[in-house]
Amino acid sequence: MPDDQAIASEEEIIRDFLRPLAKGCAAALDLKDDAACLTPPPGMDLVITNDTLVGDVHFRSCDEPEDIGFKALAVNVSDLTAKGAVPIAFILSLSLPRDSQKNWCRRLIAGIGEWAEGKLAGGDITSGDHPLMISVTAIGELPSGSMVRRNTAHPGDVVFVTGTVGNSALGLAVLTNAPLLADVHLSPQAREAFISAYHRPAPPVSLAAVIRDHASAAMDISDGVVRDATRMCVGSGVGMEFTAGLIPVSAELRRLSDGHASLMWTALTGGDDYQTLLTVPRERVAAFEAAVKAVGQATVTRIGHVTDAPGELIVRDVDGQPMVFEKTGHDHF
Repeated sequence: MPDDQAIASEEEIIRDFLRPLAKGCAAALDLKDDAACLTPPPGMDLVITNDTLVGDVHFRSCDEPEDIGFKALAVNVSDLTAKGAVPIAFILSLSLPRDSQKNWCRRLIAGIGEWAEGKLAGGDITSGDHPLMISVTAIGELPSGSMVRRNTAHPGDVVFVTGTVGNSALGLAVLTNAPLLADVHLSPQAREAFISAYHRPAPPVSLAAVIRDHASAAMDISDGVVRDATRMCVGSGVGMEFTAGLIPVSAELRRLSDGHASLMWTALTGGDDYQTLLTVPRERVAAFEAAVKAVGQATVTRIGHVTDAPGELIVRDVDGQPMVFEKTGHDHF
C-alpha cells in the first residue's frame, strides 16, 4: 500500500485496523457500540490504569510507528504487572496528526496489536494540528483483595528490582546525540541494545502472580529508580537504603560506566525502564526468589532494605558514602 494514501474516515480505521484487535474480547461488542461492557469473573477484582503518551514528549515523532504503538501499551502493562494483575482489556484513544497516512496508521496499530490483539475493548479517534497523542486505559484482573499497593512497604523488608535499569535512558541519549556520550565509544551492538530498550520496553509480565503472592509493596519504574523509590518511601512512611553497585544494569553499561561515572547516574535517574521495584518481607525472601526461578522468564536483584526513616532514600557508592543527586528522575513539571 502506498505510504501517501490518505485516511478516508475514522470508520475506516476502526473497520480495517482496530476491529481485528477486538476479536475475542466479548466486552468490545465488536466495536459496534458506544461503550464496552465488561463483567469481572466471580472472585476477581479489576485493576485499571491509564497513561497518555504525547509525541516529542514520551517518544520521538520520528520513531518507527510500530515502536510507538508497542511502547504505548507496554507502559500500561508495566503498571498492571507491578500490581500483580494480568491485562484483559485495553481502551485506546488516538489523536492523530491531521496529515497522517493510512500505511503509517496501519503500522502504528500493528505495534499496538502486539499487546492488544484479542483485548481491545473500545476507544476513540480524533485528528488535529498537533503531534500524535495516544491514551491507553488498561484493565487487568486478579483475585479479589490481592492487589499490591505502592504505599505498604515496611521497615525490615528487602528491596528488589526486576530486570535491568538504565539501557533505555542510554538509548534515548544515543538517538539524540546527547553530550553525555561525546567521549564514550559504543560498539554497534551496544548502540542497538540501548536503542531497542528505549523503543521496546519489556515489563516483567511473567512475574505478575509472583509479585502478587510475595511482595508487600510494588510499583513500576517509569521515572527513574531513585525517584520512584523515593515515592514509595514517602507513600509508605519508611526509608530505604540501596547499594549502587547492586542495582542491576546491563554488562555493557557496567563496563562503560567504569570510565564514565555519569552513565551510572543516568542509569539510576533516567527513567523509561518499566521494570518493577518491590519490597518483600524478610521471612518470604527465599520463597519469593524460588518462585521467580520457577517462572524462569525474568530476573530479580536484591538491592537494599527498607528502614524506619520516613521518606529517606540513601544510595551508597562503592566507598559506602551516600550519593547526592541533583536530579532524581523525570518530572513533567
